[in-house]
Amino acid sequence: MKQLKYGKFLDIIWTAKVELRKVHMAEMDWYMAKYANRQNESNAEELSLKESVLELTFNGLLDSFHKLDQIVVKDQFLWANYGSFFKIKWVEIKWHMDASTHEEDLHNMELVHLNSSFSDGYNDLMQQLEELEVHFSK
Repeated sequence: MKQLKYGKFLDIIWTAKVELRKVHMAEMDWYMAKYANRQNESNAEELSLKESVLELTFNGLLDSFHKLDQIVVKDQFLWANYGSFFKIKWVEIKWHMDASTHEEDLHNMELVHLNSSFSDGYNDLMQQLEELEVHFSK
């Protein structure tokens, strides 16, 4: 019986890890398109598509985090909040890139800090998911 219960928990945790990786990959893909668009503005359609994909992957991540809250950790909004805060890190990058020029970014470190914050958020969430997996694998 324990194996059935924790097997379901592990499946939800693994799904959340996959969704988190998808967001990370989609964000990198979007970022490269956004960076290129800032330099020549010739790929607006491609950029729009990549942003839509990223939004969809965030939706998948948030859905998997809701399942973690409701089924695994039984905390109403802990993981949902983590997911929202993680998405905000991307929104801050987007806002910055929309408001500044490539040349401005060469002279300050704000974009570097925003990218580091997103990367740190990814690593923190992945580590917490790994800890959940270890906890329910015993």
